[in-house]
Amino acid sequence: ERLFDVPSHPRSLLNDLEICMGGTASITSENTSIAEISLTREMIGLIGRWLGNEERIKTLISCTPVSDGASREQLSEQLFRDGGIQLPVFSEWWLSKQKFSEIDSFILSSFRGARYQGCNGLSIRYQLPYDEGLSLADVFGLLEGNRSRLGIAEYSISQSTLETIFNHFAANS
Repeated sequence: ERLFDVPSHPRSLLNDLEICMGGTASITSENTSIAEISLTREMIGLIGRWLGNEERIKTLISCTPVSDGASREQLSEQLFRDGGIQLPVFSEWWLSKQKFSEIDSFILSSFRGARYQGCNGLSIRYQLPYDEGLSLADVFGLLEGNRSRLGIAEYSISQSTLETIFNHFAANS
């Protein structure tokens, strides 16, 4: 019945969900003086308190060096390297983090056992475990029904195959 402790019935395999956020390609400024404003670590901390989300800012201005190979926020690297971040770049980062937070809350509350797998640019990936009470049609329905509200440009759902599972075990052994 089970192969490598993974249910052998194809309907009981994990589903991968990838969501791409929509929105404008970039915040641009006709006023070059605004685009030239560079925010220091202290200014970013004040903005975080003012906007009411100091936790999000802490991930950006954290002074902890990354030495174990873990990836740090690219913007954080720029902040430490250059001593500041341009205002339009910070604004884009803040808005995308807000959208990711809304999507994350929705996914985790809508799909019991969903696991965050990572994000890349404007794309975020989750793994949804099989749930007998939730069909793929239900997943599509929930996403489609909330697509506009969450600012989702596109999404895809793929069901893991045995080949995917074997590749996963081969990579981890």
